Amino acid sequence: MTDQRIRTAVVDGFDNAPPLDTGAPIELQFAVDLGAICADAWLDLKGDVRLHDYAAHQAAAFARGMEAAMQDAGDVDAHRVTISRQAFAAGLMGRVQQHLFAALGIVTREPRTTH
Repeated sequence: MTDQRIRTAVVDGFDNAPPLDTGAPIELQFAVDLGAICADAWLDLKGDVRLHDYAAHQAAAFARGMEAAMQDAGDVDAHRVTISRQAFAAGLMGRVQQHLFAALGIVTREPRTTH
């Protein structure tokens, strides 16, 4: 029997935090990874910037950069920008969720959310 699971983009795990399935298509792994990197940068700020403000600003900056690159290539796809922005946000919030659960001592291996 062949494995017919749908592959989705994942936020990599770390100590006490298993990998987190974002539900985003695997081809958007790059956006999820960038979102997770931004979340790590926010955590380094240690509360100097509100999470909501940071997430909104970073997601908008990501979308602007992606749209500019598409314009340079002469191939703007508004839907692709939108789903990529959502995947970026899923990576950012997914990493924050991992840290929150790890800090609370909640380690889940729920197959719907972890890999």
